[in-house]
Amino acid sequence: MLALMSGRLSRRALLGCGAAAWTFPAAALTGETAFVENAVNLMTIGVSVAGQGPYRFVVDTGADRTVIAQEVAEALNLPRGDKAAVAGIARTVVADTVHAGRLRLGAMETEELNTPVLPRTWLGADGYLGLDVIDGHRIIFDFRNRVMTFGGAPSSYFFDYVKADETVLHGSGSGGHLRSVDCRVDGVHAATFLDTGADVSVGNSKLFEALSRAGNGFLPTEPVMLSGVTGGSVAGRALAIERARLGGFDLSTSGLVIADLPIFELWNLADKPALFIGMDFLSHFSKLTIDYGRKQYRLELASLMLASQT
Repeated sequence: MLALMSGRLSRRALLGCGAAAWTFPAAALTGETAFVENAVNLMTIGVSVAGQGPYRFVVDTGADRTVIAQEVAEALNLPRGDKAAVAGIARTVVADTVHAGRLRLGAMETEELNTPVLPRTWLGADGYLGLDVIDGHRIIFDFRNRVMTFGGAPSSYFFDYVKADETVLHGSGSGGHLRSVDCRVDGVHAATFLDTGADVSVGNSKLFEALSRAGNGFLPTEPVMLSGVTGGSVAGRALAIERARLGGFDLSTSGLVIADLPIFELWNLADKPALFIGMDFLSHFSKLTIDYGRKQYRLELASLMLASQT
């Protein structure tokens, strides 16, 4: 949940999926499939809140907690709760919370939720669905057909067979913190997680140190300012890389941003080369499936090249 500004990267694009300028069909709440739509470059899904809606929520696999826009909470007259600290990219703010009741998307309905509220102008959407909602479930991001599917028994949809145009990343972690070590950046092993709430991919300084020993260097550009939904900003540097390998696929890319963001501490990845893969990488695939039950990412080939097995 952050924005990025600087030079040619300057634009309001919350780390919530600025994958492409697609026009998506309106959100639906029938069956297990909810269609995604494009609103200010955010990939969103229709969510019913307290029986009303649908409202547009970003599915954010990098956020621990669900957040609702203040305007939605006020329109629904949701009961107020206690204050809560909301950690952002650059700062932590104390926010009001509301008793949101049950959230429904597709065929899935949550338990009663107590969620922080932030201004909609900060979020760029009606809310963000965090790991407190999506952990334990199965989500398919079908970029080719512009459809997001949510729900179903997590472990019953995956098979050991992997097609030639697919790669599977096996993860570890708890509470939805699904980390994989099957990633290389220009030959450097790195721990990674896939962040569908991220417009850009970001690595930490440990990754930069390892890459710099191999000859990689920062691009001669101004710092990239990463600003979060809680305000403030953190400076990052654009790093030149040639290729990122995920599982059995090589993805050609022009670079990524290096910044020691708090999320690396939260995911216990600050002391090792690590990065999170945002939508700038993921949008090159035709489909992403996340099975939190089996702790797997499954990526389907789009305009990629199969990695060499050497």
